[in-house]
Amino acid sequence: MARRECVPEGSVFTRKGKPDAGIECYWTLPRGDQFAWQAKYFLSLDNAQWSQLDDSVKTALDKHPRLIRYYVCVPIDLPDARLVGQMSAFQKWLNHVAKWSGWAKEKEMSVEFIWWGSHEMLDKLALPANTGLARFWFDAAVFDPNWFDKRLQEAVSTAGPRYTPEVNVDLPIIQELDAFGRTSVWVKGLKRCAADISKAARIAGYESNKLGDYQIRVDS
Repeated sequence: MARRECVPEGSVFTRKGKPDAGIECYWTLPRGDQFAWQAKYFLSLDNAQWSQLDDSVKTALDKHPRLIRYYVCVPIDLPDARLVGQMSAFQKWLNHVAKWSGWAKEKEMSVEFIWWGSHEMLDKLALPANTGLARFWFDAAVFDPNWFDKRLQEAVSTAGPRYTPEVNVDLPIIQELDAFGRTSVWVKGLKRCAADISKAARIAGYESNKLGDYQIRVDS
C-alpha cells in the first residue's frame, strides 16, 4: 500500500530487506526528503512492543537523516477509554510521538509521525486500486463498483432477449436491495417515514398536553 501512496512526480520507491535500519520501505522525493514506513505485527501494545517501536524510530533517525514522515503500521486500533488513573494506548502513542519528535529535533530534523492501524489499513485495502492486494494477501474479494458493474452486465447478457427494461416487474425484494445498497430511492423513503413519525409525535404531544390541561380543570 505504501507503494500506492500519492507522492510528487519523480519520487523513487525503495523496498528494503532485513536488516532494514528501522524502515520497511520508503519514498525518496525529488529533493531528497523521504517518507518511510515501519510495520509491526503486534496484536497488543505493551512495554515490550513500545520498546521495539522506540528502537526502530531511533535507528531510522540515525540512518535516514532526510526523513520527514514516518508511518507506524500496526494492525490494531488504539484504545482510548480515558479512565482516571489509567493511560490509554492512544495517550501512550501521543507521548511516544512527543518523545520521537524530541529525538528528531536533537538531530535538527523535523519528522511527522503517522499511525496506520487496523482501520486505516482496511480503509486503504477497500480502495479499487488495492483490490489485487486484498486478493493476493487475504484471498478476499472487494466488492467495488467495477465488480458490481461486471456482475450486472453478466446477468443482462445471460438473460438476453428475455429481459426488457420496459416490461420489468418490480418485486418486493427490490425494496430490500434498495436498503442494502442505500440507494437514493430508499433514502428518500426513509426521510418520508421519519417526517411522518416526527409529525405524529408532535400531534401526540399536543393532544397529551390538551388532555393534561383538561384533567387539571376537572380536578379543580
